[in-house]
Amino acid sequence: MITSISRKIADFLVRENTIEKEYIEVYVYGIELWMSSLISILILFFTTILMHRVVEGILFYGVFCVTRLFCGGYHAKNYLGCKIVFEIVLLAVLFLNEILQKMSPVLLIFLWFYYVLIVFFFAQVENENKRLEEKEKRKHKMIS
Repeated sequence: MITSISRKIADFLVRENTIEKEYIEVYVYGIELWMSSLISILILFFTTILMHRVVEGILFYGVFCVTRLFCGGYHAKNYLGCKIVFEIVLLAVLFLNEILQKMSPVLLIFLWFYYVLIVFFFAQVENENKRLEEKEKRKHKMIS
């Protein structure tokens, strides 16, 4: 659905001479990414507003985006699957946050070190849609 809407928008822009026809696929892809990101942000805000956890949601989204950028991760086969997985992860993090707030600081520090070890040993998750050269892998590993 996102792809077909993006195609219609790009076709309209070509008809209006706003973009050149030879670049239409680039624009379709860019519009898809924009729409997908917008949907994720709307899901995030509606969910966090309903749960009264907007600040936690914004923090989650920032950490999630940076982690995915440098560590890689799961890629769904379509946008719907992506949004469903995103919502499940968001809800899991928000519910986990409720539990973590009741834990001792020592245990939280232990969990943070555990997270760092997982990222250190398992980051950069390969994906067939996003291949990285060795230099990029080392850079992303260092950043993550």
